[in-house]
Amino acid sequence: MCEIFPDLRDVSENSWKVEELLDDPVVQSYLGHTKIFVAKDNVNFQKELEQFLSSTLGGSDTRAFWPLVKIVKITGPFDVLVNGSIFVDLPGYGDLNPVRNRMAADYLQHAQGVCLVAPISRAKDDTGVYAQLKKNLSQTIIDGRIRDKSIIIALTGNDNAIGDNEITLKPANQATVEQLKKEALEYNQEWNALRVKMQKKEKSKAKRAAAAITQLKEQMNEILRKKTLKTKEMDRIMAVERSELVSASLQDTYFQLYRDLSPATTDIPTIPIFCVGSQDYMRIQQIDVHASSIFDVAEETGIPKLQSYFESQGEHRNLSDAIRVVSHACEFFPRISSIQFSSSPMGNQATVQTMIDNSHERCKLRLDELIIGIEKVYHDLLVAVKAAACDAEGKSASIFERHNTKKWNQYRTMMRQEGLYQNYNLNADLTKDILTRCRRHWMQAVNNQIPIHIKDFRDAIRKDLADTVKPIVKHSLRKGLARTIELFADDIQSQSIAKTQEAQRLGNRFERVITGLLKSHYARVSAEKGNGMYKRMKRR
Repeated sequence: MCEIFPDLRDVSENSWKVEELLDDPVVQSYLGHTKIFVAKDNVNFQKELEQFLSSTLGGSDTRAFWPLVKIVKITGPFDVLVNGSIFVDLPGYGDLNPVRNRMAADYLQHAQGVCLVAPISRAKDDTGVYAQLKKNLSQTIIDGRIRDKSIIIALTGNDNAIGDNEITLKPANQATVEQLKKEALEYNQEWNALRVKMQKKEKSKAKRAAAAITQLKEQMNEILRKKTLKTKEMDRIMAVERSELVSASLQDTYFQLYRDLSPATTDIPTIPIFCVGSQDYMRIQQIDVHASSIFDVAEETGIPKLQSYFESQGEHRNLSDAIRVVSHACEFFPRISSIQFSSSPMGNQATVQTMIDNSHERCKLRLDELIIGIEKVYHDLLVAVKAAACDAEGKSASIFERHNTKKWNQYRTMMRQEGLYQNYNLNADLTKDILTRCRRHWMQAVNNQIPIHIKDFRDAIRKDLADTVKPIVKHSLRKGLARTIELFADDIQSQSIAKTQEAQRLGNRFERVITGLLKSHYARVSAEKGNGMYKRMKRR
């Protein structure tokens, strides 16, 4: 941003704090203004946009701008967003910076879908990346995103070449790769031989030397082209097999996580995993002027498949809402155009009313049973959560003891920032084991037992209403009423599941809860002054 607003370099490091920056006249002069740039093509657009993508001043100057940025929106005629989807690039779930990590966690609570992104070269074997993927997968399983199919994994960098010793190929592919490598080496030897000839010709003073050199260069270029084709085909085979191996490994990891959380479940849904090569895709689409590294066809990069998935998911969500509205309309208009007050085959109005009242009472009883059943599930879950919280409380003293080495001003800074200090988050440290200990109970309760209760209630209501309608409504009107009953029952289930998912995503973020509970404590401790303040801080 200093490239765009160079005057910001004049703001001293001592004043480089959000509150002071916002009051700084240099920053104030830019707030609320619009920066417009125009680019004639994709390459120039990228150069213009790159100015906005660095969050620090660069080099040894670590002053960062991101605390000043509340949100960045990019709009445009993007095909993948044609159905109204909005992509939010989170600042890194599991980010070392606690503020950015909290922002990511807040978004994940309300997002309709989650795409976990990791480099394919590190997703399987890199301990840190693999552990983070497992953690995110576990959280999204607990959040119920598997049930509503709102999680995918995108593995990037599939267009980066790898060594043939980095993966174990299938025998047939291994034989093909060995043959391609042999042919590429032969072309390389032939090219080197021609280069030696050309070097000799370049030293020659013969009249025909120039023509011979030109011919040799053409031959060398042709050999290099053939060698590149062999190498690219070899890299393509290894890239495809690597994507299959890593995808299978992640699916196995996910299955194991799911079984650990829900041992009784036998039918475990799969997670869509996409292995993509965005650099080659941009090169194929001529967004990037360089030649492609591995893939020559856009479909092989995996990007079109991922785009199609995003488009279909957005369309699916829109269609679900549209179908419900249209179905209600299609059911409503024929009925009002053919209302017959004598449509009941039963002439006794009192008897009809009694049957309706009885159905109403049965439905109320079913609802009471549903509430009792769900309350019992939540009660049992609460017992497990309280036990986990008590265990975490027992460990809290040792967590605070680890901060005895901090200086008084460091400790006060952490208290003033409500448990945050540099890359450390006290609130997360105090609560990190709660969900781990009770997550199996959580999974069983919220993702298995409660949905079953809701489904049973829906089925019972649907059957009762259908049985009640049959003897009191003419056959010609039953079809329309049957659609109404189906829509009503589906609405019960979808709304119940949506509310349950919202509650569970908000409910298992214990860090936010402990932050709120400790707010007054943080305020009291950070307000300490005078002699002996550090000891009083710790006693509190």
